[in-house]
Amino acid sequence: MENTLICFVCNKSDGKIILFSEETLRKCRTVLKIRKKYNLKYKDIILPDEYIGNGYHRECYKAFTGVMKKYLTSKPVNSTKNSEKQKSVSVSAYNSSPTPPLIPELTAEPSCLQSLTTESSIYITSQSSLIYNSIESKPTTFQGNRHLQNLPTESSSILQPSLIFDSIKLQSTTSQENIEIFEPDVSDNNDSTEDANILNENDASTNNYQIVCVFCNREHKKLHSKMLPLHKADTNQFKSSVLPNIEGQEEYAELLNKLKKFSGPKISYHTECRVNFNNKISFSKKSSRKNDWHCHREYHQLAFNKISGIIEEDVIKKGRCYLLVYLHELYIDSLEKIYEENSVEINSIFTAHHLEEKILKSFSKNINFFTIRKKKLIAPNYLEAIDDTIFENLLTENTLQKAALNLRKLILQMEKNKLPINNITAQHLMSGEVSIPPQLLDFYFTLLGGCNKKRKKSMKCARQVHSYSQDVIFAVHNGHVKTPKHIMLDDMIDEVKRLQNCEISSFHIENEDLKELMNNYNIFKQRCFNEYQEAFKNFGNSELIENTDEQQNFFNIIQRFICNVYNASNAIDVDAARLQMFIDSYTVSDVKRSF
Repeated sequence: MENTLICFVCNKSDGKIILFSEETLRKCRTVLKIRKKYNLKYKDIILPDEYIGNGYHRECYKAFTGVMKKYLTSKPVNSTKNSEKQKSVSVSAYNSSPTPPLIPELTAEPSCLQSLTTESSIYITSQSSLIYNSIESKPTTFQGNRHLQNLPTESSSILQPSLIFDSIKLQSTTSQENIEIFEPDVSDNNDSTEDANILNENDASTNNYQIVCVFCNREHKKLHSKMLPLHKADTNQFKSSVLPNIEGQEEYAELLNKLKKFSGPKISYHTECRVNFNNKISFSKKSSRKNDWHCHREYHQLAFNKISGIIEEDVIKKGRCYLLVYLHELYIDSLEKIYEENSVEINSIFTAHHLEEKILKSFSKNINFFTIRKKKLIAPNYLEAIDDTIFENLLTENTLQKAALNLRKLILQMEKNKLPINNITAQHLMSGEVSIPPQLLDFYFTLLGGCNKKRKKSMKCARQVHSYSQDVIFAVHNGHVKTPKHIMLDDMIDEVKRLQNCEISSFHIENEDLKELMNNYNIFKQRCFNEYQEAFKNFGNSELIENTDEQQNFFNIIQRFICNVYNASNAIDVDAARLQMFIDSYTVSDVKRSF
């Protein structure tokens, strides 16, 4: 079954489409033969091979089947009129005698033909019996009555009723031909008769199903004060077209069971019920499939929901003001994040004017828009004016927001260098997966040193800038991208976990400078064993992983322990160079004993 029904005349699917039945399709085939024979309009139309799954508009069907009467009659109209004249002449010759007419005039209108036939048959029977009796009993009465002298003999008078009946029959047949618009072929009638006979035989033999509509379970149904006829279709063809569309759907479980249990040769349905069913199936298929337009609309709605939350909480409830440009930047940032999560590229431009229209549609009663220095800002509806201080603060906030979004965008667009799985070297660890963008370094140099060039060039400022920059990169990527600092930190934590339960004799110190380091390690291990042992045990524990504050506390304890090992108790974090020196300067002599 096709998803959409198309009219066979105009090839359009709009409007109400009526499904073919066996009778309507047979009628259209016969009309098409007539149109091809007389070279009429619509002669090139192609009819479907079967009536299931095909339909037509009511107006198109009327236009197609509306053929003039002269093309539908099998005999010429003149011959019919001549035969009528001959019959009427023979009857008028009989009525030309002065005898009162035995029946009324046969040239009556077809509308009164039925009453005329009944009255004439009764009158003819009584008059014929009277004539027969009078001829047999009183033959002399013919001589005395001049108005009966021209009557025929007994045999001819008896045959007169048959002549009258022939005339009446001819009038009835002619009137039926004038009234009937269409007469199907004999072969088609034979087929329908055979189908009816087969159906009657099955009804008489089995009688195990009721003739009702398979969709509404009703035999009689009205639509616009008109009774809908029941149409019949081949059961196998009907099941093959309907079952694939309803299998596995709970909504049509009852219809599915009914069709599976049905065993009759013909299945009944109302055309209106089947059209509604087809439309419902088509609509469900269309709604289940989402195209790109639906996806883009859904993504934009998700981004607008975040802006709506800001307006409801901050503007309407708290009375804050926002620049429209600021909200637009938040909207675009949220939209880009949603598109990135769904691996879709943004193919349209959403301006601040579009955002303003969407906000007005949703919050027109609760907010107002002001224009100051060619800048639009949104405020609660009870504000009548905006102070200059508020406007300057909004500009500053917008500048900071814009700078943060630009840096975030720059970090997210950085090229990532994957580290090799095998044969990884110290150089790979020192380089990390990404390099720090110069714009981010300039931002932190300016943030820490300001305009003081001397401080910007100091080693301490440079170390802090690199440390903060790497932390920001790691945080923006949500831990999925590791900088050299975080790679060293992870390796150091792993090594310390291995060392925490090992004796100093288990290691061979290759660098003499590390001996003091290991002594410090042993001393600090004995002095604060319980504290850092608990931190190493619980750091990354699956049961405590959701408690971010406690995990951060464990991490700080471990980091403080490492700094004490390096005699850097005042350091904020572990220096990357010292970590690398520690990793490259010792080897485990006995791996089994070290764990």
